[in-house]
Amino acid sequence: MRLQNKVAIVTGSGGGGQGRSLATHLARQGARIVVSDIDTQGGDRTCKQIAAEGGTAIFVPANVTIENDVANLVNETVTAFGGVDILVNSAGPYYPGKSMTRWRSTIGANLMGAVYGTLHVIEPMQKRGGGAIIYYGSTSAIGHGRKHSSDPFYDLAKSGVMRLA
Repeated sequence: MRLQNKVAIVTGSGGGGQGRSLATHLARQGARIVVSDIDTQGGDRTCKQIAAEGGTAIFVPANVTIENDVANLVNETVTAFGGVDILVNSAGPYYPGKSMTRWRSTIGANLMGAVYGTLHVIEPMQKRGGGAIIYYGSTSAIGHGRKHSSDPFYDLAKSGVMRLA
């Protein structure tokens, strides 16, 4: 178990996609997982899946577009597990064809969620001697133009994420 006794927060892990997959993979490696999402039912499903495989997980609901939610997520993690070793910033919607009406939530979750997470885990990670912050980007960050993507705000957000790393 490579990650035995490490504590990992995985944002966006209540959905059925990469966040859940990442959370369960880290749990199989021995990490204690904090599942986080705006989807409470999905978050509970992820925790149950981890528990069914012998892992440890709790669910802390958080909307990563809201800094206070992210601060609370980190605080609850520290309270439950004594610290944070890994933050996986995987929350982030993609709304092809609807970017003009969903631009705030696209940039808020994909970029600002990663910024807020980073800002709030630095101190708890330093108290444990360090940690790892993982950002999920996209190849959409390196292209441009309408023929490249139907969601330029997603592209913009992922470009910002690339600069964080």
